[in-house]
Order: sequence, then C-alpha cells, then structure tokens
Amino acid sequence: MKQTSKVILLGVMLLAMIGSAFALEQTLGLRLGASYPQVTEFTQEKDYEGMIGLSYEVWLKKFLSVGIYPYVTSVSAGEGIGEFDSNIVGADLLAKVRPDIKALHFGNKPITQIAPFATVGVGLSNFYPGHLPEKSDYTAMTLPSWGLGLSFITKYGIDFDLGFQKEELASDLMDGWESDDPNDAYWMAFLGVSHTFGKKITLPKYIFVKEAPLVLQGITFEFDSANLTPEGKMILDDVIASLMYYPEVEVEIQGHTDSDGEESYNMDLSQRRADSVKKYMVERGIDPMRLTTSGWGESRPISSNDTPEGKAQNRRIEFVKTK
Repeated sequence: MKQTSKVILLGVMLLAMIGSAFALEQTLGLRLGASYPQVTEFTQEKDYEGMIGLSYEVWLKKFLSVGIYPYVTSVSAGEGIGEFDSNIVGADLLAKVRPDIKALHFGNKPITQIAPFATVGVGLSNFYPGHLPEKSDYTAMTLPSWGLGLSFITKYGIDFDLGFQKEELASDLMDGWESDDPNDAYWMAFLGVSHTFGKKITLPKYIFVKEAPLVLQGITFEFDSANLTPEGKMILDDVIASLMYYPEVEVEIQGHTDSDGEESYNMDLSQRRADSVKKYMVERGIDPMRLTTSGWGESRPISSNDTPEGKAQNRRIEFVKTK
C-alpha cells in the first residue's frame, strides 16, 4: 500500500508541475459516492459501500483534461460462510473529454452550463481481502478504467460532477478467491465538487497603439450616472485582460459625452465616468500607477450630435497609450 501511495503522490506532483509550467487551467475536487462489486465467485447479495476520493485535472484544451483521481473504498458481499470484504486504495490516470454544447449554456443563471463528459484511462488498485485468515494485500492494474457523467458548471466558481466509473481489474483476487472466471471489477458512482483555477493565458482582444486611441462606445453607464452597466463591465474585462497581457503599457482613460445638457455638467460627468472605469480596473488587478484619467465632456465629438446615432457614438470611453 505504501508503494501505491507513492505512485499517487508522484502523479499529482507531475501534473501540478505541468499545469503550473504552461499556465494551464487546473481543477481540484472532492468526490463522494458508493462502490459495488462485480465478481463471479459469489452468488450472495452484494453490498454498496462508501467511497471518498479526490480529483486533480489539468486542462490541455477547453474540452480535454488529463487528471489523477485517488480514492478509498471497499467492496463486500454476503454474510457468514462465503462472504467477502476488501478494502481498496486506488488511483486512476484518466483523460476526460467534455464537449462544449451551446444548447446547454444558460447565460447568467446559477448553473451557467451543463456538459456531458466521458473518461478513460488506467489505474492502480491496492486491495486487502480482510476476510481471509492470512493477512495479505494485493496490487493490480485497472485496464481500463472508464466512466460517464454530467458536469454542472456554476457562476460561483464551484462546479459539480455527477457520474460513475468502472474499474476493470487485471486480477481475480479482489474477493480473495482466484478462478478461471473473468477478472473482478467494481463500479463507483459519485458526486464531485470542484474548483477550477489558473486560467490559461490567451491572446488579448485589444492592442494599444500610441498614435491610435482605442475607442469603445460599448462601455455604457446607467442613465445620467457614472455607474457602469453589466454590459460595460463585460467589455472592460476584455480591456483588463489585454492590459495584463501587456504589463508595460500605461494608458490615459478619457471620458466623452454627447451635447445634451450643460457643458460644465457634461465635463464633470465625463470625468466621473473615466474615474469609475479606472476604479473598476484597479479593483480587478490593474496597477493604478498605469492609469490616468481625463474628462472631455462634449468638446471632442467624433460624429454629429444632431442624430441619436451620432450622439451614441460621442458617448464613449477612449484608452490612449501614454507609455
């Protein structure tokens, strides 16, 4: 059993090194469930036993992960003569395929997405048939280990997996008896709770050029206010990601309005909106020393203020690269 624990620990460490080195998404989780044996030597009623395990996955693609899944469980059947019970410590090395199906996206609901998944791989199982007079344990490969399930992805950063796993042992000794019958196996049904961290670095949506300001009319505010709308925050999130990709860039955030209202009021409103944008960006990790703000009111229109469409274009935020 000590050897099995060493293999599990080595696998976790190796995956963690890969995930960190390549800045990949990683998922850490807890699994709770039940196990059920599949053996041919015993005709007595088989029992369900508890299972607890961990999961650690590294996402190579949005739909593909490689993970290690250590667990502790037991399997048993019958009472009295002919009974068996085996305690098991095991781990699987699995590839998980989880397709992203647009029809199973639900927007900003508590559960934002449901995704089916399938896993396949190999494992190591150390089992101890405690009913045998001689105290001995056995270690066998599981070839293959495979499973199916559903992932419930939430907007809170905590996700749930509901599924099952089958362990096909390369041994007929799980129940303590060996025969010419097919090898033993066991099923594990589980509910998993997990958190994903270490987002993969992606190419930025925006670039910053000193000679060409980044003009964004889509950064919107509540009416006659400097409070950002949810839609405006979504666009700013892309700007923030781009600034994180270019840590040496410094920008001036310029606020602009249309010509409705008093000129002095518009000047103040544009400054407050630029300051609001800076505040949001600083709260999400941008160094405030990289950001300056200015308000230009209605003084720099880029379209006519005589039409609603022109006014909408003039109500904007610009990012001007200063360094």
